[in-house]
Amino acid sequence: MRRQKRQDIAHKSGNTLTETVLVIAIIAILSSCGVYLMLFLLQDAAFIPQKLNIDMMLQDAMDNILEGDSQARGLRFCKYVITAEPNQLTFVNQDNQRIRYRLSTLTLKLYRSIDGSADALIPYYSKAGMDINGLQDAAFRYYDANESAATNPLDVRRIVVGLETRSKAGAYAGWQCDAAASTSVALKRFQ
Repeated sequence: MRRQKRQDIAHKSGNTLTETVLVIAIIAILSSCGVYLMLFLLQDAAFIPQKLNIDMMLQDAMDNILEGDSQARGLRFCKYVITAEPNQLTFVNQDNQRIRYRLSTLTLKLYRSIDGSADALIPYYSKAGMDINGLQDAAFRYYDANESAATNPLDVRRIVVGLETRSKAGAYAGWQCDAAASTSVALKRFQ
């Protein structure tokens, strides 16, 4: 009897082929879920900060164009428009400063010049791989008092500013991100 118990225990101590296959299948399912979650977490770790940087860059560019900064007031304080081109706007603000915003289609960066000074990058922290472009290939659109497209700078009564920022960083396509904003400024004629 003792001998038979030992043989039964010896037979039952090993795993059957079915049990081994089931264990391997369960481990494979759990590890595939883990790999998916790990890729998702890695993507979010790279995407979220990049998306925040792109959103901040767009907001800072729009704020600078509309409100200005400590060096010069922006478009909201415009007295009159000097040039009205799709990717360049020159105007005189209430402080009699001549402000020019230029969107370079070559570098995909936004520049500002105050009273003919050298072009300064707007926002100043723009870096490689972070581009600014105009919405529908035009950063600025101009309208007259009848809401018709204006070509003469003296007829401009409303300016639509539309920008899009885009990141081209990362080998994974899902890590690329963009943001777009558009706003309109009505120009009041100051006598």
